[in-house]
Amino acid sequence: MVAALVLLTFVVGYMVLQVLMSIAWVVTLWGVPQSVTEDMARAHETALWPFADWRIQLVTGTALMVLVTGMAVTAIGRAWIAVVWAVRGASFRLLCMLALVVLVILLASCDNQDSTPAPTAPAAPTTASTASTTSKTSVTPHFEEAATCPWNLSGISGQLAGMSVKCGYVAVPEHHGQPDGPQLRLAVVVAQVDPARPSPDAIIYLNGGPGNRSDASLLSNFAQAGRDIIVYDQRGVGYSIPALNCPAAGNRDPVSAVYDTATALVTCRDQLVQAGAHLDAYTIPESAADVNDIRQALGYAQLDLYGLSYGTKLSLAVLRDFPLTVRSVVLDSVLPMQASVVTDLPGHIERTLNLAFATCAQDAECNWTYPELQQVYYQLVAQLDAHPATVPTRAGSVSFTGTNLTRLLLALLLQGPQRFPDLIYQLKSADYSSLGQFLDETQAPSSDTAWVMSFSVACSDGEYGTQEEAAGAIAQVTPALRTPL
Repeated sequence: MVAALVLLTFVVGYMVLQVLMSIAWVVTLWGVPQSVTEDMARAHETALWPFADWRIQLVTGTALMVLVTGMAVTAIGRAWIAVVWAVRGASFRLLCMLALVVLVILLASCDNQDSTPAPTAPAAPTTASTASTTSKTSVTPHFEEAATCPWNLSGISGQLAGMSVKCGYVAVPEHHGQPDGPQLRLAVVVAQVDPARPSPDAIIYLNGGPGNRSDASLLSNFAQAGRDIIVYDQRGVGYSIPALNCPAAGNRDPVSAVYDTATALVTCRDQLVQAGAHLDAYTIPESAADVNDIRQALGYAQLDLYGLSYGTKLSLAVLRDFPLTVRSVVLDSVLPMQASVVTDLPGHIERTLNLAFATCAQDAECNWTYPELQQVYYQLVAQLDAHPATVPTRAGSVSFTGTNLTRLLLALLLQGPQRFPDLIYQLKSADYSSLGQFLDETQAPSSDTAWVMSFSVACSDGEYGTQEEAAGAIAQVTPALRTPL
């Protein structure tokens, strides 16, 4: 009977502990993306989970049930003895003792009918997490070091404080929901503090655009952080394969290259689609899943995200889709998830322009040097629309209208509060030399920019909206700004 009680305590204790662990695991990971639960499951298998070792499970379970059973047996035993001795009948006492022995034997035999241990804890969250549209189950990302680095690192080696640099590619699914489908190759460069002892987390730079290629010199910006640094070209960009470039959009005169590229972009799009590119794969959720793939391929538990402009939107998507893989986030020049180019930009342009006028009017020196700036600006727009100016550029002389000037507003205002009023008064005096230099320096699109990728991401994200939404947003601004916008 003693042996049966010990066996019963041992088996029941083990089973109760397994059930409690499974419940805790499911509750902890309910709703977490599958890619994250896979990482945590691997942590479970490598004994990071406190009760992953079966010997610890047995000892803990036995100790737990010995304590609970001892307390229960003590209480029941005292009640039993009180009842039995109260009756004081020998035959009754014997009958009760036999009933207790039979009960223990039956319980032990029922437990032995199924001696298979309970399922291991990580199995539960895998089923609960299959709703993630960008998770993948059959492909483990890996980093393939390149024989020749696609980036030129010669100019930054002295700025990396002795860090070790390696370049290569990470293969990712074109569609993460189809892990066995076509693959893309993301160009990645990593600077490591100590390759022999990789840090548990790394800084990763998420560039703007979308469509802007990353420069390896960005590594030096974070060299003093004391952490590994990752710079990469997003899917469809730069050295990543394929790159959805459109060289025709960067080989035209500055004005038309910025604003009249529709024909060139349509041609590029058709050529890329014929070559096998699936433009519906170039979305923010897919790019967010790429970031997690890079993390896995390089072996980091978490990432420190640094996002610039559009990269802030991508950072927010990574934080939304893979929250447990993010250690920290820096958002530089934030583009909110809900931002829309069509509905937000016209109002932003008008507000920024009015703020520039007001700033100059309130500054004594600016107001004295450039009086009535707002009136001069709108008169200049009307004058250039009626009589376009001929502006010299490196690509040749171009015709420049008031509409062109208004479309350049954001770029002009980014030059600083002093540059904007100075340029307006130069144009008022028919001096176009500074405008030509400005167009050469800032306005001609680079043929390296992945324009097709850029528009694919923006359209899939709904940034451009509908024609009705565009018309409604433009109708809200000053009449003088409506035609250019």
